[in-house]
Amino acid sequence: MKPVPPYLRVKFGEEVWHDEPYDQSPADFFDRDEPKKQALAILHSPETRRAIWLFGERRSGKTSMLKLLIDKFKEQEGYLAIEVPWQSIHSSDDFYKEYLYQLDNALDPKSILPVNPGLSFWDALRERQEKIGQRTLVVGIDEIDSIIIEKVDENSRGEILGCILRLVTQEPNIKVILTSVRSSSEIEHFKASPLVSKSLPIIIPFFSTKDIENLIRSLAINISEVEIEQIRNLSGGWPYYAKSILVHLLQFPETEPQRLGYARIKAVKDISQQTCGHLYDHHWDKNDRRVLWLLANKEQINLEEFNQLDAPLRTALRELTERGYVIEENGQYRFRVVLIADWFKSWSRRDIEEDKLEIPLLLKRLINSWAIEPGEQVIEITKEDLRHRGF
Repeated sequence: MKPVPPYLRVKFGEEVWHDEPYDQSPADFFDRDEPKKQALAILHSPETRRAIWLFGERRSGKTSMLKLLIDKFKEQEGYLAIEVPWQSIHSSDDFYKEYLYQLDNALDPKSILPVNPGLSFWDALRERQEKIGQRTLVVGIDEIDSIIIEKVDENSRGEILGCILRLVTQEPNIKVILTSVRSSSEIEHFKASPLVSKSLPIIIPFFSTKDIENLIRSLAINISEVEIEQIRNLSGGWPYYAKSILVHLLQFPETEPQRLGYARIKAVKDISQQTCGHLYDHHWDKNDRRVLWLLANKEQINLEEFNQLDAPLRTALRELTERGYVIEENGQYRFRVVLIADWFKSWSRRDIEEDKLEIPLLLKRLINSWAIEPGEQVIEITKEDLRHRGF
């Protein structure tokens, strides 16, 4: 089925419909007014800190904001803007080459200078300074934590961090935008780096109820109030998940009574590989996973059950709440993003992961804690029993 207008981007600058390019789309970046103001104030002022560090969970919108800022400065007189893609960086040499390639491409795509092995990175920058002139160069470096932690060795880590530090402290007319899932205080390699004190940290917040409703109304015409409320609940206030649903919802006529249900199923399939699998393998540790599996099976954890959990699981539940994956209301913990709960329940690796993390045992412990009196026999509950009871 081909898409119907308005065609959407799930992330800023990223086309959803790869098989059929489109010329126009509605605005695809919403809210974030305060973070945008903070970032633009730093990037426009020559007197303030020369780096900003955007922090946010995966799919919170930090990369979209980076691309938005880079796009803005590409169009402004007196500025030159480039983005250094993290995917191609596996060493400090890769970083230098990619930086210079993106700079040459921004200066003149038709006359990209060949790599001169006899020149250092800094000499190569000097070689290009005449073309840059008096313009301020804005450099976006996405996923700096992935680069430093996962993609390069120890020597390259130090060289890349040292290079970025020199760019923001010694090189004239350069501003740097970094993005990271983990905060600088959580990463050993960043804690000791002076780069942290030279950067302004900006947290990418969750959307308020009003903001997410405005996003939905702006992107979707002929959508009912009931559908808006359901999308808000399914997305948990995350624009990425709301757009993931809208992309499919708009393929169905408004007369289709089950269109939101169909869109929900399709969105879960989309986020399975693009988001949730990555989160599970790289951003949730063992205790995070155990807590999330408990919620996927039980729907919610109340205060009494919370107190029955081991201390590491209680800590994980609190931290997942702070990170926006879980919400706590009146002593009840549940998934904030219902689409992620859907994914857990439908994941092909569910049985394997639950057995590996001893989820049936944890559930047994919680359920038995509800009804045990002194002298009463503990009921043995199997995994099949739990599924039969709706867990």
